[in-house]
Amino acid sequence: MAFYLTLSRENQFQFTCPVFNATTKMAACMMLREAVWMGKRVEKRQGCQAAMSCGMCPAAAIVSKMSYSRGPVSDDYGSKEPKVGKLHADILDRLKNVIPIQRELGRFTLSDQERQMLLTTRGRFEDQLKSAPGRDGKATAFIEPKKHATLVNEPGQRPAAPTRSPQDNTINRAAMAGDMSAAINAAA
Repeated sequence: MAFYLTLSRENQFQFTCPVFNATTKMAACMMLREAVWMGKRVEKRQGCQAAMSCGMCPAAAIVSKMSYSRGPVSDDYGSKEPKVGKLHADILDRLKNVIPIQRELGRFTLSDQERQMLLTTRGRFEDQLKSAPGRDGKATAFIEPKKHATLVNEPGQRPAAPTRSPQDNTINRAAMAGDMSAAINAAA
């Protein structure tokens, strides 16, 4: 299983968001995206949430690319050290023609400036495309995602038996009884 530093909370990569023309940390965008996709109500960054809802958020597009790829995707947006980088042309090109839906924008508490930025993104996407890595079909270096370490037992040793917590019985009883709500709540 691959570990993408791009998706990590420790990621120090920063980029200029073409939607709001602001430099932001990729980790902050990924944490917000995760909270939104989990259905959590987040009061901050309403403009970003509106962009996600309208399908024009670069962070959401990056996650989508990683999720739906048939193989490993280059870990281009991850860095352990503070670094300012650029979004790749494939992400920018994918989002440049998205027009936000007024009904979606109405679901969020947006300032006039945020609303205007959301409605006028195309020019900022095109400006970033001019110097984006991978533009004009040029290949970029592939950054291999890290592999998760697996524990290997010494030859002749038996693997340690899993320990059970008292909570496990509650989950099992609830699942056997068909009360999935109780099973999910017990697991949380």
